Amino acid sequence: MDSVSSVTFSKFAISFWKVGRFVRQRFWLRGAWKVFRTCDEYFKAELDEDNRKGLITHCTPLTGFADAERVAMENLVKGEPVLLFHAPPGKGKSRFAIALARRLERHNTLWDCFFVEPDIDRVTDAMSNLKRFRRCVLFVDDAHKCPDLVGRLAKAARESEGRNSLHIVCLCRSTLVHTVIPSIGFRFTQTALPRLEKSQISTIVDSILPTASSDMKRRIATYSEPSPFVAVAISVAIKRNQSLVDATDAVALRSLICRTPISEIIGVDYLYENAVSALAVFAACAPVSTDDKRIFTCAATISGISASKIETLIERVVDGGLFERYGRNKVRPSPDLVGDLILDEACVRQDGKSTGVAEKIQSNAPLEYSVAIINNIADIGSLSKDKHAPDFVGKTIEGKIRALSSDG
Repeated sequence: MDSVSSVTFSKFAISFWKVGRFVRQRFWLRGAWKVFRTCDEYFKAELDEDNRKGLITHCTPLTGFADAERVAMENLVKGEPVLLFHAPPGKGKSRFAIALARRLERHNTLWDCFFVEPDIDRVTDAMSNLKRFRRCVLFVDDAHKCPDLVGRLAKAARESEGRNSLHIVCLCRSTLVHTVIPSIGFRFTQTALPRLEKSQISTIVDSILPTASSDMKRRIATYSEPSPFVAVAISVAIKRNQSLVDATDAVALRSLICRTPISEIIGVDYLYENAVSALAVFAACAPVSTDDKRIFTCAATISGISASKIETLIERVVDGGLFERYGRNKVRPSPDLVGDLILDEACVRQDGKSTGVAEKIQSNAPLEYSVAIINNIADIGSLSKDKHAPDFVGKTIEGKIRALSSDG
């Protein structure tokens, strides 16, 4: 077979395998395909290059995780039931998961990779649909948000050994890895994703802004290090609007990442600062039931916006892709990183001092949200590299202890 025929055959074979996998997945999953989704379906908005609303994009090249990908592939091929990867927010966990899923399916035609919707009841009902797959890998992004689901899937993965193999890949935050490990139990491998160096961040910036000046690329890389998310967010914003090419000071760059896209979604009906303060309540307490009117009252008290207008605001950010509906009648920022941006914007001033919003959330939110608040505000300041951000976690714990003592 000559080289041209060989290339033609290879292209045909790859296309055939892709079609076969699509048919196999949809036929075997049946109604469960909304619970177990391919990476292209799960991250549809983030992978859409024309989507100008979302704060997050995964359309850019991945760099710096080749060793972690190789280790993951080796462990899965060996039959490890559960893999746990962790990193701070904005350091590339979701982007790594997408790359790993695509690589697995590209190099192993009988492997099927799905991202799991974080709804334990729906997942439990749909688990039987996975029995037909020979090698199935389930990815749980933001695993710290659903430890019970992780435990259920880890148990199923261990029970599947020796038959049709099921594997679980969990992605979670380094500060919250302790909430996931007890759910997994035994037999799992844990890996910290590497911290990207400034040169690797520069590579990301250069791939998005190849014609930008060296000075601009240097400024963006310096401001972003070590967060690939921040580098991508700034570079994509500048690429979409070339009039912003001089916006390279810290205040302007932060505006590019957060203020501009959020303002476009919430519209002119709300003052930006008030709307972000209201959204910060939901981000801190997430996931929040839309039936819990106490949260709407808390957000109204802190932001000065009426509870009815906050209900409209939540609908607007869900439609705009900043929040998602989660489980039954719940909402949360989507992904978690959006919640970090909102909390950073609402709770920390440019000089690193508190705006007072976090303290108001701690004082006014119902007591049963205390654990969620502690988990959600743990990484405030990390996206902006602010080592002097206020210790909101310590303040929250002290405040709740006092509240419990007074109740006793």
